[in-house]
Order: sequence, then structure tokens, then C-alpha cells
Amino acid sequence: MQRSLSNEGLQAKMAADSRAMLTAEAVLGLDSNVRSSARVYIQSTTFWLVVGLTVLFAFRVALMMYLPLADTTEARYGEIARQMVTNGLWLMDHMDPATPFFAKPPLSTWVSAVSMTLFGISEFTARLPALLVSIVSLAIGVQFAKALGVRNKL
Repeated sequence: MQRSLSNEGLQAKMAADSRAMLTAEAVLGLDSNVRSSARVYIQSTTFWLVVGLTVLFAFRVALMMYLPLADTTEARYGEIARQMVTNGLWLMDHMDPATPFFAKPPLSTWVSAVSMTLFGISEFTARLPALLVSIVSLAIGVQFAKALGVRNKL
């Protein structure tokens, strides 16, 4: 007797669930194939990889915005870019208006200075060009892998 009651309860629950699914499908305009393919995609590794990378990217951008320039090298090149913007000394890198800096070619400093000119002087704008170059390098690497036929099934 107990077993038949549980089977009846289970059947009633399944009927209620199917009515709810039909209602959701009617509201959203989804058929069962779309629903099942969305469920498979959410369960796939690619979906979670994209979600994880998005979270890491957001975390990285937040750290870029709120942390000061910590390393002495990062602070030095950020200061050189700031000097370019504030003093207008774009041809040659300067630690301050009287001290030239010849230890590194100026291209990366110029790019950071342009970022500071466009978006204002901050730690974030000093770091932004490096982030953008990293993203472009990653995209180029993916394109090379596709062109060479390198595939890794996720």
C-alpha cells in the first residue's frame, strides 16, 4: 500500500512538473530541442571555461583599477609616462624634467602616455596598454592555432 501511494505521488508530481514546463515553454516560446541544447551547453566544459575566464578578467580589471603601482619597475615606467603627459617631453623618456632615462626603448612608455592622455592619469591607465596587448596576443595565438589545424576538444 505504501509503495502504491509513493508511485501515485510521484506520478502526480511528474504531471505537475510537465504542466509547469509546458507553461514555461509557452511563455518563453521554447521547444524541447532548444531547452535540451541549452541544458547541454550549460553542462559543457566550454561554458564553464568561458564563465571562469570572464570572472578572472573582471577580477584582473578590478585589481588594475584599485591597486597602486606596486613593483619598482612598474612604478618607474608609470612615472615616466606621467612625466611625458604633464611636461610634454615625448621625444625622450625622463624620470623628472632634469633626468633623462635611457634604459629602455620608449615605445611602451609612449603607449602608456597616450593611454594617460586619453583616459586621465591613473594606475589603471598606466596598465591598460599591457592588458590590451595581452588580449591581442592571445587572439593572434588562437588564430595561428586555427590556421595550423591545432584543435583541442574541450
